[in-house]
Amino acid sequence: MKNAAARLRKTVSMILCLLLVTLLLAAVSEAQRRITACGTTITEWGNYILANDLQCSGFGIRINARLVALNLDRHTITGNNSDTGISIGNSVVSVFGHGTISNFAIGIAVQAGAEDAHLQLFSATNNTIGIQASQSIRPAINDVTADNNSEAGILITGSQNGEIAYSEALSNGQYGIAIENSFHNLIFGNRAERNGMFDIYLSSCDDHDDFFDNVFRTSNQRCIH
Repeated sequence: MKNAAARLRKTVSMILCLLLVTLLLAAVSEAQRRITACGTTITEWGNYILANDLQCSGFGIRINARLVALNLDRHTITGNNSDTGISIGNSVVSVFGHGTISNFAIGIAVQAGAEDAHLQLFSATNNTIGIQASQSIRPAINDVTADNNSEAGILITGSQNGEIAYSEALSNGQYGIAIENSFHNLIFGNRAERNGMFDIYLSSCDDHDDFFDNVFRTSNQRCIH
């Protein structure tokens, strides 16, 4: 319990830090930079907003700069069942705004080496994998919906010190939430049900990932709660 409480305090501090970064970006940039087309690569720090729905034949948005806040502003990014909707290749990036990302191989991907990606308040549906963080540090996935993806709703692989909290992963083809070869992650307050193989999958209980207050029916490890 003490360890979980300490992890929770650390998580709250990380979220507050990321929210502060977002507020600072908004204060510095009076006008948000508008994204209007697929195939956009962000290479400068700043505050960005999706100005319209996107229908993409390749990738949607790539974030290659540090200190970026991207507001989806309730818009949709739709693919052709290939590539990635949004990819994050740098650190201290926030994506939010009640948008929907669908019909990609990966809806949103946190790439290897990225630190402190904060994903909140959007849906990733009808992709192969809804949300994936690979070999990243402190990825935070909060209050997202990852439903009806053909393989996994939320997949964390080779990552550490991250969290998945208060999110929903329903009716995905294989896994609702899957944690593979990742260490010291916190998974709490999520709902994962009606997924094809396991609602929550963990590669090993020896990886020191903490689970509590999750709602699910099936899992592959006794350490999942």
